[in-house]
Amino acid sequence: MEKQRFTKFKKNIDGIHKSLQKLRIDLGNAEGVKGVHVFWLHDMLGHPEGQSAAEIAANNDIDKSLVSREITKLSKEGYIYSDDEGAKRGYNKKYRLTEKGVATAKKLGAAALALQAKASADISPEHLEIFYDSLEKIHVALAALAEVK
Repeated sequence: MEKQRFTKFKKNIDGIHKSLQKLRIDLGNAEGVKGVHVFWLHDMLGHPEGQSAAEIAANNDIDKSLVSREITKLSKEGYIYSDDEGAKRGYNKKYRLTEKGVATAKKLGAAALALQAKASADISPEHLEIFYDSLEKIHVALAALAEVK
């Protein structure tokens, strides 16, 4: 029974991840950004004071080097800016959304929420609350076991 449950768990988690990756790429393509930028831009909406590359990486559970490589592209394309001239180039420089970035992030967020609503339309709010609570607990426990912070 436990082996079957693990197999089902792994298959579903891997499938969810693969589907999210595809949807993220599709959302990004629709708005003219790379898939990797989709959730960064959306996350930055909640941080009008700006975020450093290190904070973007931590909030999105991704490698700082990826953010470092990609942040310049977002800046050159007019989605983000930094008025933190005193900070050295690197992980502590704060980035904020431009007007273009805010508009794009709002569209991406609305599209992502619409997809989430469609995906969970047949699930009661009570079951969704239990699901997300359980999923978070499993994530925290597995991260602790893997020593991932």
